[in-house]
Amino acid sequence: MLEVSWLPEALADLQRQFDFLNEKNPEAASRAVRAILSAGATLARSPHRGVAIPGTSQRKLRVFFGQSGYMLYYRVEAQRVFILRVHHGRENRP
Repeated sequence: MLEVSWLPEALADLQRQFDFLNEKNPEAASRAVRAILSAGATLARSPHRGVAIPGTSQRKLRVFFGQSGYMLYYRVEAQRVFILRVHHGRENRP
């Protein structure tokens, strides 16, 4: 089993996702964060279950929640999974 580490940027993304949804629906915000954290934890046992992003060492894992869900971006190195970012499916990002 691999260790899963959340980078500061990913934790900031998680907080941002929570804050955005919490304004509209606090219960849904809590459920969304739990779903995202749970998906990240599954990478300890199945680190290659996400889709490889061509031309990078990164992978992405879809977290089903609501209509659009979330996307976890991560990298596998030796015995560790680094969760890099968390984005909402409808989020505009560079």
